[in-house]
Amino acid sequence: MNIPDVTNKLIWNKWAGERMAWGRCCGGEMSAEASAVAIRAQKEMGLEAAWPQDAGWSWAVLAGVVLTSALIMGLGQGFGSFIVEMCASFHSTGPATALVGSFVLGMLSVSVLLGTVFYNVLGSRVALGLGAVTGWLGLLSAAYAGSIAAMTASLLVVGSGLGIILCCLFSVLTEYFLALRRLALGLQMVGSSVGTISVPSFLT
Repeated sequence: MNIPDVTNKLIWNKWAGERMAWGRCCGGEMSAEASAVAIRAQKEMGLEAAWPQDAGWSWAVLAGVVLTSALIMGLGQGFGSFIVEMCASFHSTGPATALVGSFVLGMLSVSVLLGTVFYNVLGSRVALGLGAVTGWLGLLSAAYAGSIAAMTASLLVVGSGLGIILCCLFSVLTEYFLALRRLALGLQMVGSSVGTISVPSFLT
């Protein structure tokens, strides 16, 4: 097995990014031997996780990530459920109100980049907390919005918070899973898809 020198952090990171991030090692599936080598390399470089990976608490983290991803994507895609009520409350036209939902989804996608910066600088817990507080402030502001413009501004803040959280969820799984990382990321994507389909039906 062609494993790079683990004493050279730059070479190791490049190799790990090319091989492990895609769940493959040396041209084949991520084997038990490759996982063992990766874990040994992490330990030799002082990069091992402070908690067990692929076991125990990792599955609880995965469950929370799947549920959160489902709710975020479901709420984002289910904005259409509120259009009729918002038109009546703000006396706005259908197209103008529907545009608010597009802004929210766009902000959610753009703020993922911001979430990456926060994750790298502040760490996963602080970044997730910042995203949650941002989303909560946006929801609080939306509850007192008196016009469609104020609602749009409030929901843009909500979209920013949700985007930061969504970005961090992907990164958190890489902290708790190594050999089973592909499975964990796949389950998260399944949760997002299920939420996109099911959550809007509960909003109607």
